[in-house]
This record gives sequence, structure tokens and C-alpha cells, in this order.
Amino acid sequence: MMKVNPTGIRLPVPGRGADRARKQETDFLEKFSGAASKDGEAKSAGAGKKTAAEAVGAQNSATAGQDTATEDMMRFIRERKQEIYEKVQKGETELKIRIGAQEYTEKEWSKLMESFDEAQDELRELLKEEWKRRQESRQRDLEENRRDEQDALEESVLEKLLEDRAERD
Repeated sequence: MMKVNPTGIRLPVPGRGADRARKQETDFLEKFSGAASKDGEAKSAGAGKKTAAEAVGAQNSATAGQDTATEDMMRFIRERKQEIYEKVQKGETELKIRIGAQEYTEKEWSKLMESFDEAQDELRELLKEEWKRRQESRQRDLEENRRDEQDALEESVLEKLLEDRAERD
């Protein structure tokens, strides 16, 4: 359990390492008062030294931005927990089922399956069209081959007839 002392430093409750905490506090105060005196001397010879309380105040203002961010996160978590609680109370929550690395509600699963079925149907239609196109192409090729064979047969018959006629004449 922690308690805050007048300097703003969190200390454990006495009896649980309080001596160590007091030592840390004095080290902290000495560090900041020493840093303040060096800064004061560097800035101007006439400037006064910062007190330990001012050093702690400077540290607190630096951490104030962090505290605000933490408070914002905590507020967000509280609001989200409240939303979830209200959904559970109203019965608006849905069971999620783990499938592989994903979790899906029944609605999400149905939507996923519908989109998958649609994509599968589109693919099936494309394959049917491609199959039909290839069948038509094969049919045309067969017809062309038949015509070519027919033409070749007719030519050979005509040549034979002409040869026979030439031999008779």
C-alpha cells in the first residue's frame, strides 16, 4: 500500500521499507536541489537557487501530461466496460466461436460465408463460361477440319475423274 507524503512522492506504508523510501526521497530531493543550483549558476550569477519544493513542482508538472493521458485511458476503459455491461444486460451480446486464429459471431460467420459463397459462385460461372468458350472453339476446329477433309476428298475425287477422262480421250 502506498501513501503520498507532502513532497508528492509516493511512499510505502511505514513498516514496509519506509526507511528505504525515506532514503530515496532524500536522494531525490538532493538530486533536484543540486541540479537546480547548477542550472541557476549557469543561467545567471544573481539568480536564486530553486528549492526542493520547486524542483518537485517542476517534476509534477512534467508528469501532469502523463497523468492526463493515463486518466484519458482509464476513462476510455470505464466507458467501454459500461458499454459491455449494458449490452450484456440487454442481451445484445453474441457468442463468439473461435475458428483458427479468428473469432466470429453467428452474424459475422454468416456474412463471411455469404461473401465466400458469392465468390465461389462467380468463379463457377467464370469456369462454365470458359468451358463453353473452349467447347465452341473445339467445335469450330472440328468443323473446319471436317470441311478441310471434305474439300481434300472432293479434290482427290475430282483429280481422279479428270485423270480418268484424260485417259479416255
